Amino acid sequence: MPHGEEARQLRRRAAQFRKLADQYQTAISPKLRQIAEHLDACADKLDRPNGG
Repeated sequence: MPHGEEARQLRRRAAQFRKLADQYQTAISPKLRQIAEHLDACADKLDRPNGG
């Protein structure tokens, strides 16, 4: 899969985790946000020249 498509999928998944964390305030909401941040960081890395 091309890096651009993989980065988009990671960002979509991150958005889903954030939505869950915001929609359902539970004990795992902070962990869901942390996972989302990690996914965004991975997507950013893929978007760099040479794919990270």
